[in-house]
Amino acid sequence: MTRCCEHHESMKSRWLLVAVAKALVSSPRRAQRLVLRLAAPLVDVQPSEESVGFELCDVVVREYKKAVKAEGRFSFAISGGSMLKMLSNLEGETAVDWSKCVMGFVSHRCVALDDDGATIKKARPAFLDSWVARGLDVIAPTGTTNAEAEADIYEAALRDKLDVVDGYPVFDLCLIGIGLDAHVGCIYPNIPDVESARVVVPITGVDGMGKLSTKLSLSIATMLAAKRSVVACAGTSAKAPLGKAQAMVRALEAAETPMSFPASALRDKATWLLDEGSAALLGIT
Repeated sequence: MTRCCEHHESMKSRWLLVAVAKALVSSPRRAQRLVLRLAAPLVDVQPSEESVGFELCDVVVREYKKAVKAEGRFSFAISGGSMLKMLSNLEGETAVDWSKCVMGFVSHRCVALDDDGATIKKARPAFLDSWVARGLDVIAPTGTTNAEAEADIYEAALRDKLDVVDGYPVFDLCLIGIGLDAHVGCIYPNIPDVESARVVVPITGVDGMGKLSTKLSLSIATMLAAKRSVVACAGTSAKAPLGKAQAMVRALEAAETPMSFPASALRDKATWLLDEGSAALLGIT
């Protein structure tokens, strides 16, 4: 049911290509089914929310080793929410030389960096302080409420720290969370920002408490530019007491567009790291 090992996936893809070629002669219908399997998103199903967290951290370490071996450095971006708890498993990790790493944020509130709503403040005691103490270079907002200015400053910093390909700064690894409505970063359904060609999108709106809220987010185009992306979805929460199994169907299998369901833009790009509950309704695993 689970597809997670890159070598295994490569071998499976070669096997499927050979099988498709043979089936085209004897059974076109079987060939069509095999092509659908080959095109299916890469889904890694773990038995529990805890194991999703451990696997997410293993991905970080593996991608770090690969990038440092090839380029001598490693860049990655993180989301907030439940992902911060998952990444806390790396707090004492000794396999990573953080002085060779640059970290950014997929999205962040435009608030003072010591505000309780700031992702960077939430991350600091969980793992970030220990990483910074060992040399991690963090690309963060400056802590104002001006979303437009923060987006420009953040984009300039990304361009300064990362390689730029076809106009977009490129992270080695982008770790992305997903909401019930399939928002990724702060890119929500049915807003023009879904199709933005900007590197960083400034977002101003009204939060659930009726207060003006300003945020910045990597655009979907920037997320797609990353060398590797992982969408992690596991467990339940106050916002999703039954989990996100239905959202995963819409993100991975239903006839959605990025405008109607933004996470679907990552369908064929990202590795989808799910627990069994989140994957329960999928037919592709």
